[in-house]
Amino acid sequence: MITGFNTDVDYNNKTYHVQTEDKGMDNPYIESLVYRGGGIIFSKRTSYASKLAAGIAEKEIRALLEGQHKTIIAAIRKGKFEEGVPAPEAPVTMDAGPKAAPAAAPPRPAGPKVTAIPPPAPPTAAAPPLVQETPTKASLDEMIQAYLIQEKEKDQLEIKVPQGIEFFSGSIAPFQIKAETSVSKKPIPGVEIVAKLITTFSPPQDLFTGYTNPDGMLTMTLKIPPFKHGNAAVIIMGKSKEYGNTEYKQLVKKKN
Repeated sequence: MITGFNTDVDYNNKTYHVQTEDKGMDNPYIESLVYRGGGIIFSKRTSYASKLAAGIAEKEIRALLEGQHKTIIAAIRKGKFEEGVPAPEAPVTMDAGPKAAPAAAPPRPAGPKVTAIPPPAPPTAAAPPLVQETPTKASLDEMIQAYLIQEKEKDQLEIKVPQGIEFFSGSIAPFQIKAETSVSKKPIPGVEIVAKLITTFSPPQDLFTGYTNPDGMLTMTLKIPPFKHGNAAVIIMGKSKEYGNTEYKQLVKKKN
């Protein structure tokens, strides 16, 4: 099972956390959740159950996973998640009931009759043109897809690990990782790469820290401690000042 990706996206002084995961063959769908301020503001599920009978490959699932993750990140960076937020309600004036008629003014003393001259009428301002609003029944998900057809996705950080890599309890795993841009596929030097082990039975453990070379490459060696009970996953995080942050997750398997 491919576990997924986690990415923090900053837009308009807000931080959005995008989490996309593969739920596995028993639950064959890809789920994306968007968090803001600690709460979920958007979710998307894509089923690949119909493709299981044809024998879908792991690389096809990964392509679906990455595509859905990038789709949502691109939408955030174009402000699509700023739209549709309910506007603050206008203040409501409460009617306290029938109002009493004002008291009659005392009579004025008699005097010479004066005829008031009304002030000149102000010039009539031209009414602003009406804006024709066309209601839409499209969901946010459909709006995101439509946007991606019309707009080209911006470059963001991607980290590439060897295809088919697996991590095992009590093993040493040497491999190379590559940092590149998502659209133009240019190598990104100087990306900070941090690998951690997250488990259900101990605090997070640091496995590796390093920086990519001018070719965007970094050789890593992860020493994974042995365990027999619980679950564990390797988290590889990439941080770039220009292209943002991203994560790669992979479950650690127990040796038979």
